[in-house]
Amino acid sequence: MPQLSGASLELRRILFATDFSLYSADAREYAVLLSLKFGAEVIVFHAIEKISYLGEEDRELAQWYADLERDLHSKLQAEIAYFKQRKIQARGELSAGVAWRSVIEYAEANQVDLLVIGSHGTHTPEGALILGTTSHKIALVANIPILIIKSGQKDRAGQTQGA
Repeated sequence: MPQLSGASLELRRILFATDFSLYSADAREYAVLLSLKFGAEVIVFHAIEKISYLGEEDRELAQWYADLERDLHSKLQAEIAYFKQRKIQARGELSAGVAWRSVIEYAEANQVDLLVIGSHGTHTPEGALILGTTSHKIALVANIPILIIKSGQKDRAGQTQGA
């Protein structure tokens, strides 16, 4: 947990949970700014959600996941490099499991002071916010401070997401 003393806040470890989308890029900038402000280490985290066929082993699916993991590892390294180019101590972690649960378990097990995550701002065609996204599940369950960044990215129809 962050250390609070009087009017000051101390952040030593920030977990930046990413899905490598443009939505996460907005959240990454907040992680950069907070890390620079507090001298905090950043852990870039991504969870791979696996599909199972009722316990059956599927060689094609296993190969697909191996290729996916290799691709995600490259993306993770690029994210780490982004932080390091800004003189921020950073490392990464890929995990397999349900995304929201994996993020919380990792954050709590690794004494993270703040979790930074982007939100796609998923809406119905009528404009109502749909709950149940990864960031919202984390917000409801986690016992650590969370900063959820709603993206200003435009969707395919030109609508601003997260608004």
